Amino acid sequence: ISGKAWFKVPSAIKFNIVGKPQGFVSGKDVILHIIGKIGVDGALYKSMEFTGEGLKYLNIDDRLCIANMAIEAGTKNGICALQMDIKIDGITKEILQEALAQAKVARGQIMDCMMSAISEPRDHLSPYAPKVAMMKIEPEQIKDVIGKGGDMINKIIAESDNVKIDIDDEGNVTIYHYSQEAIDHAMGMIKDLTRKVEVGEIFDGKAVRVEEKYAFIELFPGTNGFLHVKDVAWDRTNKVSDVINLGDTVKVKVTQITDKGVNVSRKALLPKPIVKHEAPAEEKK
Repeated sequence: ISGKAWFKVPSAIKFNIVGKPQGFVSGKDVILHIIGKIGVDGALYKSMEFTGEGLKYLNIDDRLCIANMAIEAGTKNGICALQMDIKIDGITKEILQEALAQAKVARGQIMDCMMSAISEPRDHLSPYAPKVAMMKIEPEQIKDVIGKGGDMINKIIAESDNVKIDIDDEGNVTIYHYSQEAIDHAMGMIKDLTRKVEVGEIFDGKAVRVEEKYAFIELFPGTNGFLHVKDVAWDRTNKVSDVINLGDTVKVKVTQITDKGVNVSRKALLPKPIVKHEAPAEEKK
């Protein structure tokens, strides 16, 4: 905003106009202060200089001020809040009406200038703007995210483009970085570490260990499911390796959660074979 605006103010009232942009938001979201100064020395005139750095005030003298009013506005459809500090018993209805009317005009002029620069909020931040994300974990899970000697938290940071991570004692996690992709990656790793498995969930896991009578299926990083040979298929399976090899992707269902870990079944997701019963010998005759 550039140039000068001159306003002739009625007797006993003068106004200061303040423009305060809020970060990268649009003109609709700008807080505008229309401040009325009610004096005792008769007619006052006010000159306001609009500059690129905001509004600068000329000839402000509050020594005779006995009240001030701030009309904090949101849009042209109406104001969001009104605040008044006053040193006398009150002001007349006419003064308040005139103050509000002048504030509406001034507010509209300023917002027109701002809306011409940016009419709608941007749908995304600049890729170079600093960003922050927050999430909550259980306090007892903090040790899982930190890891032994900080090895896990350092791994998350290293694999997420050196994000900054703060964790307080209540489990509030704050992640800082200019890249949203890096933040999302770090959040994903933390969610995997703190995720709680529920009975009935289905996973496309990876076989990370295969023995004769059992296998361990990685459901997600940090959590493995125990698959017994009897839960591999409906047909008799002599060895798990007859069906599953190391590194295979295996669809399994969580069937039980115990103190020892998570039990899963591949068989539970396979169609149950139909058993045909032969008719008794006398019926065949």
